[in-house]
Amino acid sequence: MNFKEATKLISLIENLVGIQKLEILSQIYQQNPSVLPVVVGFTGAPGSGKSTLISKITQKINDEPIVIFAVDPSSHFTGGAILGDRIRFLEKENVFFRSFASRGSYGGLSSVIIDAIRILANFGFPRVIIETTGVGQNEVDIRMVADTVLAVLTPSSGDSIQCIKAGILEICDCIIVNKIDQPGVDYFLKDLQFALQIIGKKNIPIFKVSAESGEGINDLVNFLFEAFLNKKSRIFDSSRRAHDFVFNELIPELREKCEVEPNNNFSVSTQKILIRLTELLQKILNP
Repeated sequence: MNFKEATKLISLIENLVGIQKLEILSQIYQQNPSVLPVVVGFTGAPGSGKSTLISKITQKINDEPIVIFAVDPSSHFTGGAILGDRIRFLEKENVFFRSFASRGSYGGLSSVIIDAIRILANFGFPRVIIETTGVGQNEVDIRMVADTVLAVLTPSSGDSIQCIKAGILEICDCIIVNKIDQPGVDYFLKDLQFALQIIGKKNIPIFKVSAESGEGINDLVNFLFEAFLNKKSRIFDSSRRAHDFVFNELIPELREKCEVEPNNNFSVSTQKILIRLTELLQKILNP
């Protein structure tokens, strides 16, 4: 497992667009990965303590290699990630960390995350934790990527109706109530149970923790490793990836570059682009 080489390839993908990017992706998706990483996603509102929680959890991981992807909001000035999360993670030999800029993506993730996980698979990394940006209503893309989703809430998250509106409760497999030393925690838990009953998830696991003091962290770590051991990775749907790439990245570029002649036929240069595009998509769909 060579994390340095993996991150170089991720950076390359992150900075390419259009057919250039597809050329590299076709090579990545043709490889048969030695492992299919199990992905656990942490999501929740800004300030709910996701980074601190993950840092506490990784301190309790001994020899198991694990990769953490933290998606940060993009800087309005540079377009890069505001690397607020990196300072919370301690250096450990078996824990690998990388930040991603959201780059305008809505849903709490970066558009390159799926490809980054595939790259990790090719390099043999078996476990991935993803921390989304601070999410609000309808930002639930983590469900499409993670095998297990953990929602981090706090007593200051708002009432039960706000939790339902955010959509977070509907997509999660487990709820973490952080900052349980805050006032109003008992009222919040009662309100949360009411919200879960409304959406038919009253039996979902709920962990009451304090990331600052470490209270409840051991039970959460046990749940996390259970998820890593017993879940099967479901991330590698190459047909979905090809579909997303075509509609989100290629079509906008082709609209700019395609040349149409007066007889409504594509120019020779455009035909060559479309032929190459078809070849590359076939390589992704039929590795």
